[in-house]
Amino acid sequence: DALAKIMKSNKKKKLVQKAACSALKNLSKEEDAIPILLSKGFDSLVIDAMDTYGDSEELQECACTFLMNMGSNSPEASVEICSGEGIHCIIKSMQTIPTSASLQQASCGALYAVTKGDAHKNMAISAGAVDAVIYLMLVHPDEVGVLENAVNVLVNLSSLRKCTRTIAES
Repeated sequence: DALAKIMKSNKKKKLVQKAACSALKNLSKEEDAIPILLSKGFDSLVIDAMDTYGDSEELQECACTFLMNMGSNSPEASVEICSGEGIHCIIKSMQTIPTSASLQQASCGALYAVTKGDAHKNMAISAGAVDAVIYLMLVHPDEVGVLENAVNVLVNLSSLRKCTRTIAES
């Protein structure tokens, strides 16, 4: 509760939001903590921080890792992330700071984690995920972590018939 209150009352303080996202990145590594973090609404607080501080590489990386951990371990978390602006914020971080390999590994990992269901895949496609992911693969041709997560996103999205042509033509 304390961390959520701090994030809510300090939305205009970048350093506080960055530190909170860093703590949440670490807390979300523990699978047992996921339901607690979800019940406290941290997914939406992190998405708000991403939206507010799109220029902060460290905050974006911590936030994407948090979203990846949450989405990987909880279908319910994926729904919450996608029902908010989660997919848009993940793609925005891909587009805003494309040269950071560590951020792009985290952002592709987050996108992969939350696009398991067809509705979420459609949201990602509509938000420009295919172009963003392919661009990152071109920017980071030697970064195995980025490439692995990016290809996993394309594997997820290519399971939709409407996306196969888009990926094939890219």
